Amino acid sequence: MTKAYNYDIIHKPIKRLYACKSAFMLNTMANMALASTLFLSPASVSVYENAGQAGELVVNTQKTLASEYLDLDYRYPVETTSQGFKSNILTSLYYFSRIEAGDSEKDNPNAENDVPKLFSIKLNPGEVLAFQDNIPEEYTKYTVKTQKSYYRASEGYNLTAGLWGNGVCHLATLMNWVATEAGLQVNAPTRHDFAKIPGTDPKYGTSISTRSPKVQNLYIKNNQGFPVEFKFMILGNMLNLSITASPEYVY
Repeated sequence: MTKAYNYDIIHKPIKRLYACKSAFMLNTMANMALASTLFLSPASVSVYENAGQAGELVVNTQKTLASEYLDLDYRYPVETTSQGFKSNILTSLYYFSRIEAGDSEKDNPNAENDVPKLFSIKLNPGEVLAFQDNIPEEYTKYTVKTQKSYYRASEGYNLTAGLWGNGVCHLATLMNWVATEAGLQVNAPTRHDFAKIPGTDPKYGTSISTRSPKVQNLYIKNNQGFPVEFKFMILGNMLNLSITASPEYVY
């Protein structure tokens, strides 16, 4: 005797299976789209942390002028040196995050735990962002925002490849790169031609040192007629820098 064919028993589980697979694929595609928005191209929106709900990402309506990233886990072919560079970059980011924070800096911060995952620095028209605070006289007529650390062990930096704070040039190079793409006025007096900085074009290479701080420095002036924000974000192993402005200023 032929058994009756029960459509619901056979086909409903299959439909549920395909529905689950479709939902998984859509979720994966959404995640890929978010990653592309953050890292692969300048977007018409920016992503930031909602102050009321730590860790939640929401969409802001600011226009992104330029956006690039560095892979923090690959800063040099030798692993120990690469990790030393990463630690010093994170420590430098900690001091940059204090520029707008309005509270005192911590002695000897922990690079992995104390640097915020997201912070921003605002530059009004005519203001300057300098990488370190020893600046030439030509910049003293401007409002200058700068971090105040000198790559010492007491400040949380480490000795890498024979230099304290070695690797901060990678952060300066990223800042040069994004600021140039955003159309801001960039002055990097000393190039980083003596060593390649992975993931960047050599033309943006920027040398930073306290040995000759006025010439081994980076100066970024907001030459636009509107405020801009430097938004730093750490997502996994990636460091993203975006420069944004309110959409009413950008066409």
